[in-house]
Amino acid sequence: MFDPKAITDEKSQDEEVERRDPKVWADDELNLHMEKRAYSRVPANLEARVLYGNLIYSGKVTDISEAGMFINTKVSFPVNAVFLLMVLVNECVIKVPIKVKRRVQSGEDLSGQNKCGMGVELVKTPQHYLDYVSSCKAAA
Repeated sequence: MFDPKAITDEKSQDEEVERRDPKVWADDELNLHMEKRAYSRVPANLEARVLYGNLIYSGKVTDISEAGMFINTKVSFPVNAVFLLMVLVNECVIKVPIKVKRRVQSGEDLSGQNKCGMGVELVKTPQHYLDYVSSCKAAA
């Protein structure tokens, strides 16, 4: 039996895979590099609060994408921990469930700033947050 919805679902799955395929580029010496992230990140400077257990920790979101972000914080959370992040975007508090994917204990990034914190994956992404990321990417 023919199901037209199945074709639509297959197309949307193909589009999703196409968007998530790693990007490959060459540098000036023709060395190939592959981007690890499915979505490109843009710089951000957002105040954040992490609710972990019955405690609240402060931090700053320093880059964002549709599926993840980096939170600069001095507290080290376990990898794969899932908890709630509250971030202030355009005078609106957005609550985002997140999962820790990697931790950075210390060190400096290329700009010489201390980069302690965690890279997180968004477990469920609110539409208001996605709209904000889109506007940041359009402005960049």
